[in-house]
Amino acid sequence: MGGKYYSIRFIMGLFISLVLTYLVYLSNAGSAKDPSIVITLVGGMIALLGNYFQTLRPNYFMGIRTPWTLGNETVWRKTHKLSGLVWMVGGCVIIILSLVIRFSWLLISLGVIVFIMVIIPILYSYTEFIKEKKISNGL
Repeated sequence: MGGKYYSIRFIMGLFISLVLTYLVYLSNAGSAKDPSIVITLVGGMIALLGNYFQTLRPNYFMGIRTPWTLGNETVWRKTHKLSGLVWMVGGCVIIILSLVIRFSWLLISLGVIVFIMVIIPILYSYTEFIKEKKISNGL
């Protein structure tokens, strides 16, 4: 994993630092004038992580770790290539929505987008595993 691991660690540390800085600012200001800033940061973090998904090698610590991706390196690669794209697009959509719609609708939208970003890679990894299994069995 090497450099990618440290890059992801840096991204997560930066994200947490930005959120905590914003929370300290809010505690001094007394109230949240625009809580969608945190959602914007979440979208940015998701997009950055999606960028790194495409280059992750099989491991038990980071990535889409389903039984199918962990059992087959080809399935891992294909799943993470798709997942990276889905997460980058999902993160960008979250950023755009956080700038456009009201906070109450933003939370609902965030839930739907995250659900889609999770379910697509899981279903894709399973279908790719079945395809690889058929190919290896000669069917």
